[in-house]
Amino acid sequence: MGGGLPLRRILALLVVNVFLIASFSMTTMAQIEMSEPIVGERWNYDYEMDLEGVLLTGDMVLKIKEKTQMLGYDVYTISMEGEGSFTGFISGTWVASISIHKRISDHAIVKEKGIMTLTYSYMGNTVTQSLEMTETNDPPVDLNDFPIELYETWSASTTRTTTTVWRINGVEDFSDTETEFVEYNMECLGERTVTVPAGTYTGYELKLTREDGNYTIEVFSLDVGAPVISEDFESDGTKIGTMELVSYGMEEEGFWTFEMLLLIAIVVTAVVMIAGIAVGVARRRRREEQPSLFDHKEEKPPYW
Repeated sequence: MGGGLPLRRILALLVVNVFLIASFSMTTMAQIEMSEPIVGERWNYDYEMDLEGVLLTGDMVLKIKEKTQMLGYDVYTISMEGEGSFTGFISGTWVASISIHKRISDHAIVKEKGIMTLTYSYMGNTVTQSLEMTETNDPPVDLNDFPIELYETWSASTTRTTTTVWRINGVEDFSDTETEFVEYNMECLGERTVTVPAGTYTGYELKLTREDGNYTIEVFSLDVGAPVISEDFESDGTKIGTMELVSYGMEEEGFWTFEMLLLIAIVVTAVVMIAGIAVGVARRRRREEQPSLFDHKEEKPPYW
């Protein structure tokens, strides 16, 4: 069984960071208004996350895809394709493909699906392990309160059904479905100036806190109309990850533009998947008598 995987931690952080995916436009320096998503918009981010002895790095390409219908709602799709590596007491590589389906009328999150594949060496063998997660919100969770103003606070809740499937070397090994009520608190903290690979920007600092106290803070640039940095924290204030904007523009055109705020969530989603898996390995490793993960005598690879 996949007992080593902290599913609740991963799912909660997924939702926290999905808050960062929505379309906004600036009407004044004092508030953020909702705007229509533009198919073809593209964002590039890189990140670094250090969690319980495992360092995770990678890069992501995020795009606004087609508009369609899902579960009776008019939705648009945000896709993410990414890859990277992780090092520490165990090392390997990952690739990820994630889709977020959002209601066009208010950017409420209808459904999410993510597939991440990890490749690493275990007892001299190459192991491919994949995690597939599907989340459906009833009702769609609206984490935005338009117009968003400086120092404003608000909250949101939904009932979420999550299905998780583990596969090892392509063979299904474990699956689980659960339904839970979730609630989140959001706040616009003020303004902040940051420097990232894409440049130096001053923007709105937005915070989302989940029920266990873990939270995400990001800065929405007033100059480019988009998130330029996202930082993930434990409930005690320990920072575990930083995501930064590298470049942005249209899928096929040469001019640069943004209509979206808080899009970096999918980047964090992929990172958190790997981080949560790594935490599972760490916990299991501490329960073993052997000093090394690779000294374990089981024939089966460890559950991350």
